[in-house]
Amino acid sequence: MGKHILSVLGTSLYMNSVYVYGGESYETSYVQEALLKLKFTDLEPGDKITVFLTEKAREENWVDRPYTEKEKKRLEGSGVKLPEIKEGLEQILKREYAPFLDDMETCTIPTGANEEELWTIFQVVFDHIQENETLYFDITHSFRTIPIQILAVINYARVVKNVQVDGIFYGAFEAGRKLEDGRIEVSILDMQAFLDMLDWSQAASSFIKYGNSDQMTEMYRIQKKKKRPEARQMELNKVIKEVENLTYGLETSRGYYSQKNETLNQNGKSILGSYRQYKEAYKNLQEKEEKEEAGKGKTILGPLRELLQVVDKRMQGFDVETNLQAGKAAIEWAIENKRTQQGFTALEETVKTFLCNYYGLDESTERDRDKICKNICQSLLRKQDGKDDKDLTEEKRLAKYDVWMESDYKKLLKKDASQEEANVLAQKAKNIFLTVPEELLPLIKEIGNCRNSMNHFGYSNIGTYSCHTLNKKLEKFYADWTRIADAMEEEKSKK
Repeated sequence: MGKHILSVLGTSLYMNSVYVYGGESYETSYVQEALLKLKFTDLEPGDKITVFLTEKAREENWVDRPYTEKEKKRLEGSGVKLPEIKEGLEQILKREYAPFLDDMETCTIPTGANEEELWTIFQVVFDHIQENETLYFDITHSFRTIPIQILAVINYARVVKNVQVDGIFYGAFEAGRKLEDGRIEVSILDMQAFLDMLDWSQAASSFIKYGNSDQMTEMYRIQKKKKRPEARQMELNKVIKEVENLTYGLETSRGYYSQKNETLNQNGKSILGSYRQYKEAYKNLQEKEEKEEAGKGKTILGPLRELLQVVDKRMQGFDVETNLQAGKAAIEWAIENKRTQQGFTALEETVKTFLCNYYGLDESTERDRDKICKNICQSLLRKQDGKDDKDLTEEKRLAKYDVWMESDYKKLLKKDASQEEANVLAQKAKNIFLTVPEELLPLIKEIGNCRNSMNHFGYSNIGTYSCHTLNKKLEKFYADWTRIADAMEEEKSKK
């Protein structure tokens, strides 16, 4: 679809003025004509002009009419020579823009004297917008409530009719400059940047409230396409990209960080790596802004800087050093943002990371994480009849350790493993069997069941968990595990 210019005609007696836009000027009584001459010089088939007006505006400024005696006295007193007839906007537009003019019979709006009329204005404006159009709004002569309604229509139509808004214009007559010959020079301001700021605010809010960076990424892409000043900042591009990498890392459970992996993949393969790259990019952006502010007193980012500060504050939970800390941050992020499936994945794996760290095993290997830590916890909990074992005495634990040593342990040893390596591994395994808290075992099992239920699309543990149950369990299980882990660390520090 083409361009669609929408304007509101008021009831005031408009003075002939010199309108200025984009370094050029045009003299007219109507800002609508000035905009068409200065901004929209390339209208083509498919483009449209719509002027909304009340009945009074139609009588005063749309159709031709004689000047009243009061108007004559007012204008002639200012030195303006009047023609016999005051030419209305209709004739001006029809002379040159008739093929583009909307059906004016349907463009009448009420004055907005009550809520019902306000909704009528909203509906009339919305009905004149077609799907996939690029809209340009002139709000110069709008009644005081209409600019707010226009913003509402814009956001509504962008969702419902997939329109794009590329300009919101205002002829600042009250701030006009008087020329030597007595004429008034009026600047036409493009208020689009303020709509952009609303969009940036919404995008930042989506990230802050729901942990979703897609709107921020899309907003930057749109601004870059429109060649907005802030989108030319490569530092901002890097910040937005790293925020995206972090959230995508969370959504795809990229919890393991190693310096080697991050060096091989500059885009960041992990949550922690992405956060660190984000912090570097954000620091570079701040430094550039400070230099610009010191040199010019004005920065390209402007109010966007405060939004980015709020985004940065929201991400501070990932300002950590270890994979264990990053895992905890990811779980808390999932709880806060209702990312339950991601949260259970992070929780199960972070419990394994904790056990590896606690018992001196390698957190990065499947052998230590699953075939030792997880497998031992399962062996301790399981009876021969398949039921959960309770009241694990030291005798029971040693018996289970002996069984494990005869079966699972032998499968873990490499063929070329030395006797010393075998003894160290056996001792670490024994330590887990004897000291891992009994209350942690059923918790690990239940966390795994919840994770499997979601990862298997509800076909695992059928009927056991509802969506709301899983949300609540994630928060409870995380609190339970944190309490157990803290107690273990405290006990260890006493030894």
